[in-house]
Amino acid sequence: MSEAADLEAYFDPPVWPAELGALHGIIGLGRRAQTDGVCLWLSLRANRMGGAACPLLPIELTLEGHTVYAWVEETAFTEWLEPGFPIPGIAALTAQLQCAACAWTLAPWFNWCAQHELSAPSLKAFGETAAQPETVSEPVSILLTLASEHTETGPRRLDLRLTGFPYAWLHAFACSMSAHPEPRAQTRQIDVMASAGFARLAVRQLAGLRAGDVVFAAVQAPLSEGRVFCKIGALFFQARRIDPNHFEVERIMTDLDEEPGMASDTAQCIPEPAVGDLPVTLVFEIGRMTTPLSKLADLQTGDVLETTFETAPDVGIRAQGKLIASAKLVRVGERLGAQITQMMRLEPQPQQDADLSKPEEQSVEQPIEDDALKPEGTDHGNESA
Repeated sequence: MSEAADLEAYFDPPVWPAELGALHGIIGLGRRAQTDGVCLWLSLRANRMGGAACPLLPIELTLEGHTVYAWVEETAFTEWLEPGFPIPGIAALTAQLQCAACAWTLAPWFNWCAQHELSAPSLKAFGETAAQPETVSEPVSILLTLASEHTETGPRRLDLRLTGFPYAWLHAFACSMSAHPEPRAQTRQIDVMASAGFARLAVRQLAGLRAGDVVFAAVQAPLSEGRVFCKIGALFFQARRIDPNHFEVERIMTDLDEEPGMASDTAQCIPEPAVGDLPVTLVFEIGRMTTPLSKLADLQTGDVLETTFETAPDVGIRAQGKLIASAKLVRVGERLGAQITQMMRLEPQPQQDADLSKPEEQSVEQPIEDDALKPEGTDHGNESA
């Protein structure tokens, strides 16, 4: 998984188990500790590897009478050991030297635990290369990163994936550290989608869209006032453009599906004949702004974002994150709409055996809208932020 996807997953995590959700609330973008010349960073990562897992080396530990593991990637571990253990690979070390290398590597972590009256893990054994266990291949990983900045060979880092650790112990360990975004979160720039509004169509209507059709917004941004909606994952806010490179956060909004007039497009237990009536949220994307991840993670009303805002030549219509059409913004009275210029794809496809054989008849030259949609904004003009 790329570093970019790893960090962006902070805003679009999987369905967290209750214990991990509580731990995520403590850890946030990272917890930091400094000891013995080494920085310790604790973080939660949402994995998106689609089940593919690379071999890791298991370091077997004992904690409070239980066996737990810290998994490392062999090449990264070998690089971490330099220059103290300049070796071509772990296999070049005897079993005794492998354990010594592990003990030396984990000593700062163990010492921190002892200094803060936490039960410190103890080294039990160093195993052979193995496929990741199920707990490592799950959507969420608990990551402890060792970082050493002041070395002759430059910055070094080693990621340890922790498995089997009691959540109560992890909670106490996290609380012993200070809240501080880990290095990649501080430097990573995230593209935030800026939109002119949102619409809702049923699956059968979405499947019938053609070039020339107009989709009206259920919730529309006051574009003529320099305001746009911004969204990434579950983060949803309205911002006002101050100048070309600065936006002020005016309000943090509820999740899109909870906004007035909008309906959730998450999976629900709906009878098969009603699939065609399942609502899908459409986003009118007008551009993207680049913002530091650490800033977004602690976003507050009134914050000013220094960002590069790039508008697209055409409006993009997205459904469930996928670009399905290009369009141009149009006005019909006080209503904002997107007139489709080109269809990219027709998704979601009707499900097999679903009763979608009689789509609603609408002329491609007439606006297509859901009667239940009501305009939410009354801004005039057709200016973009």
